[in-house]
Amino acid sequence: MNPVKINETTYEVTLPRGDKVEIGDRDALDFKPHLKLNRWDGESFIKVGLPTTARSSPVIEGERVGWVEPDLEARFYPLEPTVIDGFTQNEGGGFEFEIILKEKPPTNQIILEIETQGLKYHYQPPLTPEEIAEGAVRPYNVAGSYAVYHDSRGNLHASAQDADKYRCGKAFHIYRPKITDTKGDWVWADLNIDEQAGTLTVTIDQDWLDKAVYPVVIDPNFGYETAGASAKTISSWMYACKFTCPDSGNAQSISWYLNKSAGSSSGMKVALYDASKNLVESGTGTIPDGHDGFLAVNLDTNPAIASADYWLAGRAETAITTVYYDSVGGWDYMYEDVSYSTFPEDPLAGTFITGRKYSVYCTYTAGGVTEKQSSDTGGGADWLPARDIALPDSGSGVDAFVSLQTPAAKTASDNGYGVDALVSLQTPVAKTASDSGAGVEAIPVPAAFLAGSESGSGIEAFIARLLAAAETGYGAEASEIGGGGLLKHLFASELGEGTDGLTAKIEKPTKGGGMRLWI
Repeated sequence: MNPVKINETTYEVTLPRGDKVEIGDRDALDFKPHLKLNRWDGESFIKVGLPTTARSSPVIEGERVGWVEPDLEARFYPLEPTVIDGFTQNEGGGFEFEIILKEKPPTNQIILEIETQGLKYHYQPPLTPEEIAEGAVRPYNVAGSYAVYHDSRGNLHASAQDADKYRCGKAFHIYRPKITDTKGDWVWADLNIDEQAGTLTVTIDQDWLDKAVYPVVIDPNFGYETAGASAKTISSWMYACKFTCPDSGNAQSISWYLNKSAGSSSGMKVALYDASKNLVESGTGTIPDGHDGFLAVNLDTNPAIASADYWLAGRAETAITTVYYDSVGGWDYMYEDVSYSTFPEDPLAGTFITGRKYSVYCTYTAGGVTEKQSSDTGGGADWLPARDIALPDSGSGVDAFVSLQTPAAKTASDNGYGVDALVSLQTPVAKTASDSGAGVEAIPVPAAFLAGSESGSGIEAFIARLLAAAETGYGAEASEIGGGGLLKHLFASELGEGTDGLTAKIEKPTKGGGMRLWI
């Protein structure tokens, strides 16, 4: 992953999953000790840098890009996935923004400039006594760190493509910095991100700095992650987390991030509950031995869901399965001691708490498609593809859209109240006396030809066809009876840049129930 030169002030590194990291500032005249971490093809990013007016050329050494000043250095380089306290960190790769203090700094705070697009930062405190009693685990470099999530994408996705792209909406994890001096002595620093001020502040213990042997290295680590950085073994518990569905559709599957480190494969049950904690649907899958990552479990059916809140629940068959989460304010979750054989419970009746976002998401298809049947009586707009209007149809929605593709002439017995037989615009069918549809009837209307010199760019005048004497349609007919009733033609000299003006007067209603237009 060697850096590629973009221009005189910027280099780029492509991580294994295709994410782009820029080192420098492509808009600056000189190289700057800045880092831009892009996520989701640049839809979201973090841009962080040392504020400086110094003019120093970059130093390239293999995968590393350096910036060197007399009292301060910065090094930028990619990181491979690593295991810390049993957790895989830098899952999709990571990047180090290493700062080297060559002498004791005037203050114990290193303040970096930070710019963000489409992201939210969530501080990860040490585990609470309740979490510890529950058996939760948080690695030593996660307490005091920040989980970074998409600022608007939730945990229900309207397509498999979006689900695979955004998953539970996590973009990065900024791990707590570790400070190390030349002797190998080290101390944790405090990390603070102020989005309003646009600063990332690293605070180092002043007493430690006073005793340190310089140079001292500060190592902020920006990891590309998709799952929470804390974990809990499922044991006999069912866990659920509440999220908002942005649209209506049909639920397909629920995916949990799971780790099953030992033993044979085992079962995994998932369930979808509505906002009132009533069961919507459940499903059962299998966790392979050694699985580590998201596991999608299909629901038994594809139930209709609305733009509303839903609970996504999961329960593993064995106690050696781990689920993951981050501490995120405002998110509701629950746990309940249930038997795997009787899961899911209906309704949910466990302990409900706030402030934890589990690594789980639901995939659904937006909208819904149901073929209109002859017995349908729905009063709304019927889902496509609809069928041709048949004798017993009485739906009051929009009927027979499919006839645009499959021509079917309107018959005397048709009584649909929607827009009937639109295909007749393409394949004209004369209206007959027995037609009783109350919608827009299929009346073929051939367009008028433009004269050779005409250049009208608007809607040109149409000539209506003859209305047979016996016709009784209830639409507005543009007709001619006995000749002489044609709409006004454009003259050869008319430009007609808008809707061409037609001079008409209203005569008394004629056959067909419409209005008769005369020049």
